[in-house]
Amino acid sequence: MDKKLPADIRQKLVEIAKIWMLNNYVGGRKRLEAWSDHYAHLTSIHSYDLPGGTGKNLRRLAKLAAEGVLVEEQRYRPGIGTRRFKPQPDELNEIGMKAQRYWEAVGYRVGELVPKLAEPAPKAAP
Repeated sequence: MDKKLPADIRQKLVEIAKIWMLNNYVGGRKRLEAWSDHYAHLTSIHSYDLPGGTGKNLRRLAKLAAEGVLVEEQRYRPGIGTRRFKPQPDELNEIGMKAQRYWEAVGYRVGELVPKLAEPAPKAAP
């Protein structure tokens, strides 16, 4: 039985991918980049990206990595630095495409320099 990526972690990964894909240029213009291996490499989650205690979140992310839902990224030096996790490649590509579709729905087009567009207001929690 395959475990699914929890919704809160998936949503945070989409937000992180959205941040990486929209680039700023001189004059307040922005350009949306197509989802690629470069952005897949940059998109990862840390324990401090999630609300709540970082220790609890780190244990949760490590458990998901042990179950094969996430992959723990290699650190620069063993035992030093922040532990980073990312989903399996197929799930990561889904997340990246969802981020790209979000920006396209707002009005950005891949590869086009445009003035900054207003984002829709976040939906209120029920």
